[in-house]
Amino acid sequence: MAINCPNCGQQLMDGAGFCRFCGQKIEQQPQQQAAAGSFCASCGSQLLPNAAFCPKCGTPAGQTAQPNMAQGYQYAQPQQKQGGLIGAIYSMTGEEGQAEIKFGDLFSEVFKNHSRDERDELVICGTKNTTPREENMVTDWPKPWLFSRVFIILALTLLGLYLIIYQFENSNGFPGLMFVGALLVPFPVMVLMWELNVPRNISIVDCVSVFFTGGVMSLICALIGFALTEKANLEQLGYAILIGFIEETAKAIIVAYYLNKRQDRYILNGLVIGACVGAGFAVFETAGYIFNNLLAGGFDAMMKVLWLRAFLAVGGHVLWAAVEGAGLMIAKGDNRPFSMSLLWNGKFIGFYMICVALHALWDAGIEFGSEIYLSQIVCCVIIVIVTLTLVSAGLKQAVRYSNAAKQGRPIGVMPQPVQQPQQPNVRV
Repeated sequence: MAINCPNCGQQLMDGAGFCRFCGQKIEQQPQQQAAAGSFCASCGSQLLPNAAFCPKCGTPAGQTAQPNMAQGYQYAQPQQKQGGLIGAIYSMTGEEGQAEIKFGDLFSEVFKNHSRDERDELVICGTKNTTPREENMVTDWPKPWLFSRVFIILALTLLGLYLIIYQFENSNGFPGLMFVGALLVPFPVMVLMWELNVPRNISIVDCVSVFFTGGVMSLICALIGFALTEKANLEQLGYAILIGFIEETAKAIIVAYYLNKRQDRYILNGLVIGACVGAGFAVFETAGYIFNNLLAGGFDAMMKVLWLRAFLAVGGHVLWAAVEGAGLMIAKGDNRPFSMSLLWNGKFIGFYMICVALHALWDAGIEFGSEIYLSQIVCCVIIVIVTLTLVSAGLKQAVRYSNAAKQGRPIGVMPQPVQQPQQPNVRV
């Protein structure tokens, strides 16, 4: 049986005479059991005997926490803050620790073979009988792959419709080409966000329903906003800012409507519902642009806008609305019921303004050469980073909720933190 070094806490092989990490001489003795209440003060995970750090979140085992009747425990020694954009966004979430973005896990399953049974087991989640109990949630970084298969199916369908039009000169392929071309990227991104939802409490049927109805409803809200401001006389930058406010407000209202209807509790749920609304908005808007370019410039003009909108859809409406959904859930907090009033909560407004600013920059007309869409690419990179940071925060929240369920305690109240044994006061 393995033992732990009394000096550094590292786990050693049975029979070791010295610690291979710090060189401490090991006196062989029976392994101690973890003391009752030996839990991490940050995430609540149970600690190994003599552990110096939590194996789940890295919090020092000796970090003390002061009890607070309203909020559980508050930390006397705050952890070092993470810098840069990731640190700034993560601090807005209110989660402890630091953001962890694991790109390797994110795409590690994409190029592997997956059976039909794996696919079927994945898509049936979210029902009453297939949603895991909170204490049984898998809270590691998810490894999505279904989104890539959805993209391949749409790409092959698009290729077939293109051949119908171009090779066989059959105009019946135009409606399908327009809609599938609009779906090509936003819909797989929506599926990706659904796969990242580790609580597994939202079904793919719910996602498709919100995609269609939420997409149309958000477009209607945006058109109402444009109708109310049609007489505004603005320069291009001012008009870009106005577009950002109108369209992001429209999507945020519809996202809030669905979250209020569902009464979900996870940050990751907000990301999924937001992505569904944003994907619907993006697809219907793009299909309209494709159609208008066909009428104005013919087949070549239509295909040009189709490919451009598909390429830039990675960081557009889908993720903007997803961030707004996550912002609403962060504003809701742990023990507060969801309400539409969260739309003017300060925590949500911060994430909302990020999306408005990126949307305005997107439409501002800043050019770096006629065929180089650098400002849009920069916006894509920023929103992807923001989204993945929120995924990390959502996983930390899922860990907290799962550990609280395992230990039978209310959310927001931390277990008694580990106290390091005090050294005897020896007078010399």
